[in-house]
Amino acid sequence: ETQLVVKPVFDKAKIQSDKQPKWMVVLLTAGAFASKSFSQCVLEAHQVWGVSKLVCVSTPTFDFPARASLETIVYPTMAAFAQVPQTDVRSAMSKILASIALPFNHFGSFAELKAAVKAIDVRFTKTVTHRGTMMNP
Repeated sequence: ETQLVVKPVFDKAKIQSDKQPKWMVVLLTAGAFASKSFSQCVLEAHQVWGVSKLVCVSTPTFDFPARASLETIVYPTMAAFAQVPQTDVRSAMSKILASIALPFNHFGSFAELKAAVKAIDVRFTKTVTHRGTMMNP
């Protein structure tokens, strides 16, 4: 069994100092898209680690906003928080919004978070064929 290294990322400095991860897990919670720190981290990770594989997980309280809300409220707010053009926000968020969020019900301690991320890693490992290629990337 291989060892899984799980590191939380809460600010831009951490993204700039860490090596590019193999997988990024984005936890979507209620109000995430309205959070300044979420906006800054998503945009910095996209800029620095743009080619990392991505999976989204969501808590039961997260609701994806409607397209109109994304264009008129979410994208402009995120761009203002991160002080970047809206085109950068659209580019970064396109990967997140294209991913179907897996349910994520273990929201408590960091140990529970690590265990849930390990379970997600096991799901990904099972999607890899015996030749090492993704069946459904």
